[in-house]
Amino acid sequence: DPLPGQRQPTPPPVNVDAPEDEQEWEVDEVVDSRINKAKKDSATGRKGLLEYKLQYRGFQGWNEMPSWQPYWDATGCPQLIADFHHRYPRKPGPHQSFLT
Repeated sequence: DPLPGQRQPTPPPVNVDAPEDEQEWEVDEVVDSRINKAKKDSATGRKGLLEYKLQYRGFQGWNEMPSWQPYWDATGCPQLIADFHHRYPRKPGPHQSFLT
């Protein structure tokens, strides 16, 4: 702990590398969106969680019946999210965190 009036420098960020045997999940397409009223959005504190059905490159088995995933699983593909909502403007979303 620093003494009163002293500042401690912020430590540098820690780089964490994924294990070599772990595959990268790259979103290929956004298929659908919905608001899951049974879940709460931890970012806003409100009831109703925006979820997407995402298809991933190289995961054909998964892509045949993708499950609903929270919006934060799509933060790495903002352009795909924007394209989806441009094509389907009446679908729920995008989340406010994508708009900032």
